[in-house]
Amino acid sequence: MSPPVYYRVYSLTSGVEVKYPEFPKDPYLGRALAIRIPPPHLAASVKRHICGREDIAGYEHTSLFTDISCLTPLDDSEPVRILDHSGVGSTSGDPVALVTLEPGSTSHRYKLKANLDSK
Repeated sequence: MSPPVYYRVYSLTSGVEVKYPEFPKDPYLGRALAIRIPPPHLAASVKRHICGREDIAGYEHTSLFTDISCLTPLDDSEPVRILDHSGVGSTSGDPVALVTLEPGSTSHRYKLKANLDSK
C-alpha cells in the first residue's frame, strides 16, 4: 500500500477546507497517495500535486512546510521523503502545510503564523 501524504492548506487569513477531506469531522485535512506524486520527489512536485487535487492555480505562489510548526518553507528543489511510512506528512497528526501566497509575496513566516493563530 502506498504511504499517505497528509496535508493542510492555509490562505493568508485562515485554514482552507480541502476538496477531499480524509475525515468527515476534519474538513481541513487532506490525504494524497505518495505513489501518485510523480518523481522526482521534490518539494515542487508535492506542491504541484496538492495544488492539482485542490484546484489551486499557480503552485509557484505556494509554500510547503514540513509541518504546521515549521517556520521556514522547503525550497522547491529540496528532496522530500514521501515513499516510506515515516516521511513528511506520513501521519494525520503531523501533516505538511501548504500555504497559498499572493504573487510577489515573500512573508512566508508571517502567513503561516497568522494561520496558526486563527486555528
